[in-house]
Amino acid sequence: MSPRNPKEFEEIREKSKEKIIHAAFELFSTTGYWRSSISKIAKQAGISKGLMYNYFSSKEELLQAVVGKIVDVLQDFFNVDEKADPEEKMRQFFQKLFSYIENNSALMRMMIKIGLQVGHFEFVNKTSAIQYNLMIQKLESNLADLGFDDPKSEALLLGATIDGIVLQTLLLKEKDYPLAEIKEQLIQKYTHHQKPNSTQNQQS
Repeated sequence: MSPRNPKEFEEIREKSKEKIIHAAFELFSTTGYWRSSISKIAKQAGISKGLMYNYFSSKEELLQAVVGKIVDVLQDFFNVDEKADPEEKMRQFFQKLFSYIENNSALMRMMIKIGLQVGHFEFVNKTSAIQYNLMIQKLESNLADLGFDDPKSEALLLGATIDGIVLQTLLLKEKDYPLAEIKEQLIQKYTHHQKPNSTQNQQS
């Protein structure tokens, strides 16, 4: 068998790193951050404790990687077609958001549990604030393009609505929460908004 080339070694390294992050994600959410030792994470990932330190120098550094993965998920909701009109951008956003909520309830529950446990870490608070502000800015920009009179306030209201939807979905059984109906109502509201100018034109 021929020796592995640098590209193959890098691929193996990335796969091992992903296994460690995934193991940490699971343990942080089930066992708790403080009770999840490096030894437990290494065992969950199927590697030796010594090898763990080739990838992460500490549990806090590993937590940063876990938070980074959560950020990637949140940012993906806004990966929409930039050439699309404002209505289509909002439709794509809601479709991706609700698809994720419907299919990843266990993962979302884990994300919330981790967030509640490690909120005192400065980098977690800072990252959360940055991501929240980015979300509001993107929503505000889209809502301004849609012609809302006060897009900033509407963006804040929509952000709070999304938070409530996520929590209710996790607290209630799927059959007890009308997720599909709420999705359609939001899509209807934010893709059929009538701009003030068009309303005035119709009245005149």
